[in-house]
Amino acid sequence: MKFSFDAPVADASGPNLTPLIDVVFLLLIFFMVSSSFLEASAIEVRLPEAAGKAPDNQPDDLVVFVKADGSYRIGETGAALNGRDQLGAALERAKGDQTTLVVAADGRSPHQSVMTLLDLSSQIGVNSLRFKAQEPQ
Repeated sequence: MKFSFDAPVADASGPNLTPLIDVVFLLLIFFMVSSSFLEASAIEVRLPEAAGKAPDNQPDDLVVFVKADGSYRIGETGAALNGRDQLGAALERAKGDQTTLVVAADGRSPHQSVMTLLDLSSQIGVNSLRFKAQEPQ
């Protein structure tokens, strides 16, 4: 029997990449766990300048008035609506194919009433929002 004591031939496939891939996966998991994700708002809010000229209402804009007592009115001649349920049903009926909502809120109206209107409008698919303002006197 003849034994050969030559050195083993090196593998010609290159370096072992398994540890490198493990490190890359660990970094990926670390960044996924430690990062925070922001949720974009569904409503585009364009606040008008109070001293400038506000844009005129388009005929296809849905105008909702919020009175000082917190009640709502859709359009100039709409009936007064009280509560979230009445407003939600009336908004769905009045929306049609309109995608722009104009909020005309009294300066003394409760903040909760305006927030309720914004919440309901985002739920029915309004994607553009404007606030009605008047020039200072």
